[in-house]
Amino acid sequence: MNGDMTGDYKKTNVDDFINVLDYKFLRVVDKWEEPNGLIVDEDMYKMYQEKEFTSFREWKESLKRQFTDLNVVSESEQDMVMKSATDKHYKIELLYDVNATNGLGLSIYK
Repeated sequence: MNGDMTGDYKKTNVDDFINVLDYKFLRVVDKWEEPNGLIVDEDMYKMYQEKEFTSFREWKESLKRQFTDLNVVSESEQDMVMKSATDKHYKIELLYDVNATNGLGLSIYK
C-alpha cells in the first residue's frame, strides 16, 4: 500500500498484516490470455440483487438476456459462469519483494 491505509486488506483474513514498508518489482512470472467473462453466485445475488429480483434463478436469466455476447459455460443452483467466445484480456502474474510489518511494527515478511 506504499504507506496508505490497509484496512481493506485486514478484511481478507490475512493475519496481523498492517503495512507494506517497501517493495521492489522483481519480474513477470507469467502472462496469459483469458476470455472475458462473468462469474456470479448466490452470495452475490443475496448481497446486491435480492431486492430487485425474486430469486437467484430469475437474476441469472436476466443476465443471460443482458449479456448476449457471452456463452454460459457452467451453471448450477449456486453459481453461473459466462465467457466470451471472441473477446479476451491478459492476466499477468507479477513477483515483488516486499517488507511488511505487523501491528507492533515488527517485520513479518521480507
